[in-house]
Amino acid sequence: MRNRGRTAAHMAILVSTLLILGCGNGERNQGFVRPDEPGFTGVARCALGEYRRVIKVHPERKEAHTMVGLIRADRGELEEAIDPLTDALLLDVFFVPALTTLGTVYQERKELMEATALYQLAWAQNPLAPGLEYAMGETYFQQGNRDSADAFLSRVLKREPGNEPARILMKELGGPDL
Repeated sequence: MRNRGRTAAHMAILVSTLLILGCGNGERNQGFVRPDEPGFTGVARCALGEYRRVIKVHPERKEAHTMVGLIRADRGELEEAIDPLTDALLLDVFFVPALTTLGTVYQERKELMEATALYQLAWAQNPLAPGLEYAMGETYFQQGNRDSADAFLSRVLKREPGNEPARILMKELGGPDL
């Protein structure tokens, strides 16, 4: 999953969890490793092991299933990310982090109708979920639905005028430079 697909909320959960677990301290002996750094593979492996242990003891923890899916997706293992994200949604069909992460996985796989449906369900639950409106705007853009893309990207830029990815897509749409 490309970096733009991660929401701030997902990254905050991942970062805080990895810090709590102490992952990264032994791998490079430099403390925490961010997901966009080369050493993340070892950290992700550590975190996956920890989340799997959590799931064995507490299979009802939708957050743990979601994090396994997020880490898998961040490692480019899109196919392997689907099952844990689906498991999280079986526990709570309205769990926004699982909906948006699974939506991003489908978007990366170019399954845009599925991504759109998941994003719409997440938006109905929490329209201000971090990164969600951008993801919706980008998906509508990829589908050629210019009006919907413009509507969502405009909302993003009104709230976050410095959002460069949204500004770039708006420029491609020929929309106003907000």
